[in-house]
Amino acid sequence: MSLAIPAVLLSTVPLSAAALTESELSDGSYSEGNTRQSSPDAEDSDANGSPDGPDAAVLRRRKASNLPTSSSSGERCPQFNALADVSLEQLAAANTSSKAWVAVRGKVYNLTKFASRHPGGKAIILMGAGKDVTPLFETSHGPMEERTLSKFLVGTLVGKAVPSFPVADEFSKTLKAAFFFASRLALPFYIAPGVSPIRVLGAFAVSDAVFSFTFGLISQASHVVEDVEFPTIDPVTGNVEKDWMRLQVETAQDYAHDSAVTTFLVGALNFQAVHHLFPQVAQPYIPQIAPIVIQTCKEFGVKYNIKPTLWQAIGGHIGLLKLMGEPPHEH
Repeated sequence: MSLAIPAVLLSTVPLSAAALTESELSDGSYSEGNTRQSSPDAEDSDANGSPDGPDAAVLRRRKASNLPTSSSSGERCPQFNALADVSLEQLAAANTSSKAWVAVRGKVYNLTKFASRHPGGKAIILMGAGKDVTPLFETSHGPMEERTLSKFLVGTLVGKAVPSFPVADEFSKTLKAAFFFASRLALPFYIAPGVSPIRVLGAFAVSDAVFSFTFGLISQASHVVEDVEFPTIDPVTGNVEKDWMRLQVETAQDYAHDSAVTTFLVGALNFQAVHHLFPQVAQPYIPQIAPIVIQTCKEFGVKYNIKPTLWQAIGGHIGLLKLMGEPPHEH
């Protein structure tokens, strides 16, 4: 994939990506620390018409992306640095499907071409476009995703939209690892001395598999179903043109409000819309809020989706899977 330098970056600082080879730009391996200045030999090679010189490669990319290849006086652009300063205003302007940039830990990434390949869906990228998404990124991504993200690095953010913390150090990583092993592996040996390690590891694997399957199932029954609304992105602004709280209700499906057993077993996640609206409320109190939310939805004409049982909610998921497996047709 060829990664072009965005025009808004070129207008802020001198350029030097001529120093980057075609492979460095295609695999995204360049970073702030490995930028090289092109040599006079490379300049001469380009001037003599060599199609393979680094400057020529950059000029081809700039022309293909409708970026300037010369200054206002008609002179060729000077050498430039791979990373440019990006203001908060410039970041905020890159919030459309044709120009989707995000900031993570003070760096700016151009995810325009990657959005359609994002495992979490293109809509998530477009919702975060033009913003500092550091907390959101760190919540759901690890080292592997960080390496993927680094391939789309284009600039350094100037200014801060939201406070941020530095990258986790060894203390944080050690503490997390210690808690994981102590709670998941060491604790069973403490509670039941002499237990076989094979039994502990087996129980660990089975419990994780059961929990993952159960959580995935109830999550799909709450969102990936026939009756809920799937938000659409405005192709011009890149935004979802709908009130946030209205969207939380219309994209969720509740089930089994009258079943105390289901409510207990799923941690009140069967009140999904209320959970999304008020995530800070403790789970035992969510069922008490639900009647107020449902009545308010009726007053304002907001569709509140609810199924009598968990099995009917799961049926809605299966119905959507069946629909998505059919050939495209007119409705």
